[in-house]
Amino acid sequence: MSLTARLFLKGHQQEEKGIKVLSCNFSFTQSYSADGFITGKVRAGLINISIPGINDTELVQWMIFRDMQKEGKICFYGIDPQTAAPQETKTLSFKDGILVNYYESFTDESDMTISLSISARSITLSNASWETQWDVYSKNS
Repeated sequence: MSLTARLFLKGHQQEEKGIKVLSCNFSFTQSYSADGFITGKVRAGLINISIPGINDTELVQWMIFRDMQKEGKICFYGIDPQTAAPQETKTLSFKDGILVNYYESFTDESDMTISLSISARSITLSNASWETQWDVYSKNS
């Protein structure tokens, strides 16, 4: 069971330390027929992350500059039962990540949070890799 997670973005001011992740979800799907036969390729969904509300211009710029792509990873940590030290248990890494949603939320009953949705050309979960080809000609349409 993961107790904590951190987002590491290549070239980000907090690249070494990472950014605390409050929540994260991601998925892979493929279409299938009514009788269960696979009818399409595996597709990756968005990587959705919530982080504490921090003043981070780099994240806002990643959203505003539509062609900006980032490489990064989310590391999930559990506690090593022998040493009681945090230990990386799983890693989700991505390449050519485009930030497709940036959402800040605040209520007077909770801390500010930032929700990010990343669309990536390549995703690796543990040691299993998935990749798609993006049509660079339709990208600017």
